[in-house]
Amino acid sequence: MENGPKLGIKIQDVESGTGVKVIELEKGSDADKAGLKEGDIIKEANGNAVKNADDLLEEKGTVEAGSTLKLKVDRNGKSHDINVLFSKKIKTADL
Repeated sequence: MENGPKLGIKIQDVESGTGVKVIELEKGSDADKAGLKEGDIIKEANGNAVKNADDLLEEKGTVEAGSTLKLKVDRNGKSHDINVLFSKKIKTADL
């Protein structure tokens, strides 16, 4: 289920409660540039609750390159808003 642009993170469901934990972050990815960190718990995406990994995958699938995914994350017990701007793929050609 790989829809939409790549976020650059690996996630897993949390053991108790709702949300997903960022367990890996691709260096230089759109998520990294936006300030997402390993260990962050993503609770909302574009204002919708993220209960599990499937919820985030579904929400990410609605986002197009060049647009923003608005995340609400818990980091060390504090809430943060992170806006991930998805890079546009720039077409190149050797002529």
